[in-house]
Amino acid sequence: MDAIFAINSTQYPAGSCLVFALTEGGSFNIQVFRDLFFNRIISFKKDQEFLYQKLQQNWTNFLGFAFWRRDPYFNLRNHIRNFDYQGEMALPSPCNQADIVKLAGQFQDLKWLGNQSPWEILLIPDYLSSKLEKHSVVIFRLHHILLDGYSFISLIRQLFQLPCEIPKCKLISDAQLSKFECLALPLQIFYEIADYSVEIFSLRRFNFNCREGSSVCAVTEPMSIEFIKFIKNKFGVSFSTVIHAALAGAIQKALKDINEDVPESLNFAFPIPKANHPDGLINDVYARNSHNYINWK
Repeated sequence: MDAIFAINSTQYPAGSCLVFALTEGGSFNIQVFRDLFFNRIISFKKDQEFLYQKLQQNWTNFLGFAFWRRDPYFNLRNHIRNFDYQGEMALPSPCNQADIVKLAGQFQDLKWLGNQSPWEILLIPDYLSSKLEKHSVVIFRLHHILLDGYSFISLIRQLFQLPCEIPKCKLISDAQLSKFECLALPLQIFYEIADYSVEIFSLRRFNFNCREGSSVCAVTEPMSIEFIKFIKNKFGVSFSTVIHAALAGAIQKALKDINEDVPESLNFAFPIPKANHPDGLINDVYARNSHNYINWK
């Protein structure tokens, strides 16, 4: 996965960055937060190895291969700052959830500084919650090459000393082959592998710079687990099927809302987390990206 994200250098718009926003009832002192981050994250060791050393590294491409390199001038002041973006990204004081959501899309179009590890933490002291209560916001913006969602939860757990329990994922497959399919499998598998290889190794598929226009982030109201389970049980399908159907419907509605033609099918990709996710910063997922189509018929 890291090699895929390293196809494009940091001179391009971020495109594949992860953005997380956490709210806190109190306030943060920027230097105290830097010291906390240094002591609990940068200096943290496990089995005599620095667990989060990728936060001090960037990558470079040489002869078609990507190599990690350490930033010799690493300084937390460059990465942990009070929110300092101006112009179109400037925030009102106080700001609200809509302002933060708008930022999430704009962050995708920003370039990283080429010689630094591609991540930053921004502190916003004057956030107004939906209940009109004064809060602080901590925005984490990280290039996907550094970590996946599970690694981020691990980082938050270590930084704030929180439990952050992660539910165990179960991959269940009910697919069974018929006798004819079992007989045909030895002959068919070579064609399937060839077709799959063309799909997965196509660099165009992973070119994050082919986007046109600006990025937009939209956030819906939370959907209760009980409601998803109700739909699951009513139609006799899996939990993930309900989620995929909701995503397909949302994409279809978005296309219709902007008067775009809805194609008969749409190729898409989604990650599946592996069991026993390693500690530290890593991308450890199955990438399901071939022969998975949204079909509205």
